[in-house]
Amino acid sequence: MHAVFFIAAANQIGRLERWLCRPPHYAKLTLVITLLGLWLLTSMLNSAFAWAIYFHWAGALMTFESSVYFTLVSFTTLGFGDVILATEFRILSGLLAANGLLIFGLTTAIMIEIMHKLYLTQRRKQ
Repeated sequence: MHAVFFIAAANQIGRLERWLCRPPHYAKLTLVITLLGLWLLTSMLNSAFAWAIYFHWAGALMTFESSVYFTLVSFTTLGFGDVILATEFRILSGLLAANGLLIFGLTTAIMIEIMHKLYLTQRRKQ
């Protein structure tokens, strides 16, 4: 799911490259980093909600609200521990945390790469 969001963002930036390479550069870089951050945050929330839907559907947590809360706390690796999964689902909490950690790292790397390439392209076309 996250890969689809990355590809869509990269394709859109590629389509806007001519416009993005015309001055003013810093305002456009700021706009791109803001919109890209919001887009990828949406992707992360979609991933977290997919986990929450599964936990609620499988009966691991009693309410959907507790499923969303547990998922967000685990996905971001905060791990408060005030809500825990039923015994047969506990191994999934570690996988959920690992999934969140990987997605945050990948998102950071992709954002830096996209911004770096855009910055270099802007400088080259001046």
